[in-house]
Amino acid sequence: PEARSPKPEARSPKPEARSPKPDMEQPFICPYCWQQTSLVLEVSEDGPQAYVEDCEVCSRPLAVAFEVVDGEVEDLMVDTVDG
Repeated sequence: PEARSPKPEARSPKPEARSPKPDMEQPFICPYCWQQTSLVLEVSEDGPQAYVEDCEVCSRPLAVAFEVVDGEVEDLMVDTVDG
């Protein structure tokens, strides 16, 4: 008879640490062309963020500002760059 190797022990999966979401899609209405589109916002670190990004529909520059609290977007503001 053939020698069989012992079966590996079944291990229960380790509970995975909840990792922060690296990014989140957020819909908004462009203040220039009034079309609904979305931004992908990085939410891996808490705190305020602000930058300029072009609208995917009309390509005009948008002033984007928001705050990340516990991995969630709060107070998203999308405005024209001239305010």
